[in-house]
Parts: sequence; C-alpha cells; structure tokens
Amino acid sequence: MLVSSSDEMETVARGAAGNWVEVGRITKSVGLDGGLLIQLHSEDASNLLACESIRLAGRPGEIPFKVERFEPSNPAADGRARVRAWLAGLDSRERTEPWLSAGVSVPESALAPLPEGEFYWRDLIGLSVHTLGGRDLGRVEDIWPTGGVDLLVVRADGEPVLIPALRSLLSEIDTAARKIFIDPPPGLLPEDD
Repeated sequence: MLVSSSDEMETVARGAAGNWVEVGRITKSVGLDGGLLIQLHSEDASNLLACESIRLAGRPGEIPFKVERFEPSNPAADGRARVRAWLAGLDSRERTEPWLSAGVSVPESALAPLPEGEFYWRDLIGLSVHTLGGRDLGRVEDIWPTGGVDLLVVRADGEPVLIPALRSLLSEIDTAARKIFIDPPPGLLPEDD
C-alpha cells in the first residue's frame, strides 16, 4: 500500500497540535463502566494500541488520559479500525458522555516509522498535486479511506478531484518539495484533454 494509515494521520492537518496527532474520534459510550468506542481515521489501529496515554479534545477541553486498556472492535462499514478504550478517571457512562465526538490524539513519538515508499496521511495532506504534463490540480486537503484504495481529496478552486492512492497512479511523492506528481489515465480528471 502506497499510503499507509495506521492511526496516523489523517486529520493531522486538522487535528494535530503540538506533538500530538489526531488519529480518530469517540463515537459512543460502551457499557456502563466508562468504555468508549473510538473510530480511527484509518484501517490500522496499531499505533493507538501501543499507547499508554492518549489525549481527548472535546467539550470538556483537551486532556491527556492514562489508558487502562484497549480492546479491538469490529471495523466500521468503510473499513476504518475501531477500538474500545477504558481511560483512568472515566469510570462511568456519566463521565464519558461529555467526551462523545471528541478527537483522540496520540503522541507523535508513538507513530511507528513506515517502510520506504509508504507515508502517513499527515505527510501528504497539504502537498500540491501535479500531472506529469505540468497541470496543477491543487492541494491534498483530506484523505478518504474507502475500505479499498484510499482517495486523495485534491482541491484548487471549486469541486474537489478524487485521486485514488494507487502506486501506479502516484508517480512521485516528494515530501521535501511538498509535491505529488501523478500520471492519470484518460477520463480520471475533469476537463481532461
């Protein structure tokens, strides 16, 4: 896979603050003992599961919590990983309710290094995208997991262009230059010549 997920990314551009990286959101309470269901922005929960503490950002504020335990859950319909979590100090449904919809972040240092040629979403969000022919398509503003091939959401003006994150399509990713070069097949791009 060219674009790796792991709890990274994603929304880094939207959710990272300092050295924390948003990897998911709390979707609901689980049980009566303070359990929370976290839906990750990606299909891989390994980075989250390795953390001893996480930070929640929601209505009560941005607060780090010690993790008491994680349990894997079934993935969401779109393939994103889901994890049940129990956090120190949140020991009842009443204490978890204010955190519903909160962002879940992990320390940036907790992100595992990726193999050559793979990238966290946060590394790609904000990069400019160009065809090999020199056409400027805009910048990656988001990445949508699909359960299959992730889609780069690229926007210049107007409607976004969805670019499948396929190795055969993404000819070059230069994070230092903050550019992605693609070789699109006919018909992929609007107003394709």
